[in-house]
Amino acid sequence: MTLPKKIMTSVLLAAVFLLGVGVWVLSMSRNAVPQESAPVISIEGWVYTPIYVEWINEFESKHPEYHIEVRTFRSPEQLFDELNAAISANAAPQFAEVSGMYGIPQLADSGMLLDLTRHFTEELWGQLHPALVSSFAYQEGQWAMPLGGEVPVVYYNLNLLELAGIEETAIKDSAGMLQAASKLTLSPRGNASSEKWGLAVDREVPWYLINWANSYNGSALSDARWEKAILLWHELVFGEQQVMKRLQHHLAASDFVNGQVAMLISSSGKLPMLSQYIGGKFSFAWQPLPLLGEPQQARYTANAKGMALLPSQPDKVEAAKQLLAFLMESEAQGDLLQSGGQLPAHEAFLAEFADGGLSPMSETLLSVRDRLRQAPPDSSQLMLWHRLMEISEQVELNEELDIKQQVRSLLRLSSE
Repeated sequence: MTLPKKIMTSVLLAAVFLLGVGVWVLSMSRNAVPQESAPVISIEGWVYTPIYVEWINEFESKHPEYHIEVRTFRSPEQLFDELNAAISANAAPQFAEVSGMYGIPQLADSGMLLDLTRHFTEELWGQLHPALVSSFAYQEGQWAMPLGGEVPVVYYNLNLLELAGIEETAIKDSAGMLQAASKLTLSPRGNASSEKWGLAVDREVPWYLINWANSYNGSALSDARWEKAILLWHELVFGEQQVMKRLQHHLAASDFVNGQVAMLISSSGKLPMLSQYIGGKFSFAWQPLPLLGEPQQARYTANAKGMALLPSQPDKVEAAKQLLAFLMESEAQGDLLQSGGQLPAHEAFLAEFADGGLSPMSETLLSVRDRLRQAPPDSSQLMLWHRLMEISEQVELNEELDIKQQVRSLLRLSSE
């Protein structure tokens, strides 16, 4: 047989063999039992803190068996209102971020939050900061898993302090803060464009008043304590030299970012936003909000951040629980401290930072973790928040306001 004929024969044999293999594979695939992939479990969650969205996305990327639809809100108050409406319409999500300062009793009383006491182990509960756990404890139930906690702080523009010759240590108490604010305030008559204000306070005024009133050991709801807190607020507005623009709390953060305000009373949780918008325009730092009373005994009321679970199908509840467990792991908890401006709820991982590794601002934040007071909410919580907001606005509108009468209205809330 000549060479070309041999090649042709080999090609034909190879083609017949491949055809046979193809037919066999096709017949096997037709007879095989189809393997169905596990169905993806979809859940919905509502949050208002951006860093939680990042970690929810991280969880979803590591767990393809779950799909999480995240809806974001601009504030805990907006989420609370929308969640109540969704509960009434039987359209609630499987989990929702909640604030320990706002509306926990009302949500618990609705019967539409799961009591998490038995959904997680006693070992885990024992590893969480007791002050943050207490923020979601109501009538023997635990209505949210605490993830972290914000504390009230004073941010300050280091460049402006240096120009004014003010040391950072000068603002460690309320009197020093007022004196520094007075020195940093510049209000030329008839020239609003060159105004420089010593201090601004953002919208969470009730929280700061609660912290001032709760600075002392013992019961917070006493007339003397509330009176001192509200008088301090009055001093900020109508002191010898006005150091704060009235009724402009919605502009406080932007005025600080733009250099129009030297110091800002706000939440530690605003750190990511301020860092982003300030960029390299100026250097800034923070200190815990100066409290009233003896500095060594003063205690802070943290704004605890937690996730509540709502009733749903068992597989969806389990998916939400898996997410919460993921958010309690050291990587996510460490990110809250280093990037999110929050004290982590889970304390076990803090040993990782025993030898340093934290920024100065994170070190400052961590220094107050042993100075948090336990503050379980009661049924007057929501009314107290709104009443304090009303009083603060009335103080700013009326220099001659009868503060003692306003204090009596606060004390009545606790007895109703």
